[in-house]
Amino acid sequence: MNTTIYNQTTASISELCEKAKLRAGNIVVVGCSTSEVLGSGIGSNSSPETAEEIRADAGLDIGFTLIGMHLKKVAVPVRLEHNKIGAATVLAARTRPKFIGGARAVYDEEFL
Repeated sequence: MNTTIYNQTTASISELCEKAKLRAGNIVVVGCSTSEVLGSGIGSNSSPETAEEIRADAGLDIGFTLIGMHLKKVAVPVRLEHNKIGAATVLAARTRPKFIGGARAVYDEEFL
């Protein structure tokens, strides 16, 4: 095992969990290419069966795989200090409820 990649991954996911205020039972998706999981080049052999569609509470996007489709609405970017795993850039996001009109538009600090 590459300890550098392990340590970078651990730091990124730990930071996301802390900043997104995740709790037991929350779902976190880690983005990767289903084509590459199946042994093909990125984008050349996409597989819905391999992807297991989900609506997660937060996620890590490693190498710009675009995890937005796998997050609940509304996705909010999370700026990570630990934003590299190996040579790949890591983006992170969490979700919050929609704030639409009336009393629902009052922003509760717990959701921000």
